[in-house]
Amino acid sequence: MRLRLASLMVMLGVAVVPPAHAVSAGPRPALPFIEDDYGRALAEAKARQVPLFVDAWAPWCHSCQSMRAYVFTDQALAKLARRLVWLSIDTEKDQNAAFVARFPIEAWPTLFFIDPHSESVLQRRLGSATVAQLKGMATEAERTFSGRIDGWRGAVDRAEFLFGQTKNAEAADAYAKALREVPANWDGRGRAVESYLMALSSSDQARRCAEVAAAEYPSMRSTPPALTAASAGLDCAVSLPPTDSERVRLIRTMESLSREVIAHPGEAVAADDVSGVFLSLYSAREDAKDAAGARAVAEEWGRFLDGQATAAKSPEARAVFDSHRLTVDLALGRIDQAIAMLQASERDFPNDYNPPARLAVAYAAAKRYDEAVAASDRALAEVYGPRRVTVLRQRAQILIDKGDRVAARSALDQALELARALPDAQHASRMIQVIQKKQAEIRQSAE
Repeated sequence: MRLRLASLMVMLGVAVVPPAHAVSAGPRPALPFIEDDYGRALAEAKARQVPLFVDAWAPWCHSCQSMRAYVFTDQALAKLARRLVWLSIDTEKDQNAAFVARFPIEAWPTLFFIDPHSESVLQRRLGSATVAQLKGMATEAERTFSGRIDGWRGAVDRAEFLFGQTKNAEAADAYAKALREVPANWDGRGRAVESYLMALSSSDQARRCAEVAAAEYPSMRSTPPALTAASAGLDCAVSLPPTDSERVRLIRTMESLSREVIAHPGEAVAADDVSGVFLSLYSAREDAKDAAGARAVAEEWGRFLDGQATAAKSPEARAVFDSHRLTVDLALGRIDQAIAMLQASERDFPNDYNPPARLAVAYAAAKRYDEAVAASDRALAEVYGPRRVTVLRQRAQILIDKGDRVAARSALDQALELARALPDAQHASRMIQVIQKKQAEIRQSAE
């Protein structure tokens, strides 16, 4: 599970995703997903009197691809197939703008369990989930949907309801109250702590987020939620202002716990989540301006990712790690290695915009600008939705580095026009601000 990524990751984009939930090589999905049709899925859930599960994803999201390659294909989930209705929503598609407006997306993927009658959110999870976590959430959603509320579960349901409504600050307080009441051996406690941390992070309570992560980590050691505690806690600590008296202590504490969880992640954890902890550690060393420390993390991270990619049983599973591998290769100056990796992914996924979009970044890093522009052309031929704006912004930066400011301005003008046409639910206003800032920078440099 990841919420905060380095700025480079935002430009790179992540994950190769084939159409729908199908995986072209390897096991088929274990769950009968309806694709991009909220109305149909809602009607079916109402008719069957079961909760509606929604996987809100994006084609550039590496955690989304990890779910498809390693979770949704797991036959252990087959028993859930008829217990819920399963819906996949590509948040980049225009046809899904109304869903995104009704159910705001703060991180990708976001997993929803929805009451089909009231359309209220029974549970919301920011980021990916393991098979066990998904099964546990489904059971809890079924219990809440059936109206079985008893004792401390009412406090948990209250927190889940507020978090589902994106009332993050209120949800954080409700989770704190609920966690004081739940039994220590409740198997859903780790999931509740993860949501608590996400609520704190999303409501700008960084100090409290880091402190809770440090306090809760020991009880979750060697379980999947420990990875979330480590990475979210470290991200929160790094985001504290330099004037915060506890910043240094909390960063040191969370870095120590992050290194521990990498060394001993436990069983049934997602490799993508382990990679996310590496990213947090790398970002922390960069923030500290510790070049040697950042490089050491990148080297260890690279060995981990290369091992995972080699062990992957399908091109889709291997491509989960492409964007993080590119980040590492650029950090270590292994540009030729990055280019070869991404060329292979482009051959495997000729209709996917992500490999050429990332290749454009790699070529630009090698100062091979004509090849970078050509790769950008190939990406633009396939990309759609808000990500098209990002690819155009990326193209503008390549053209600036090449020295062609006229073409760069044209790319930014196209990006601005597209961003203004997007629904605000797809973060159009934020994109517009970023583009206009870059346009101003170009104008100032020309004066």
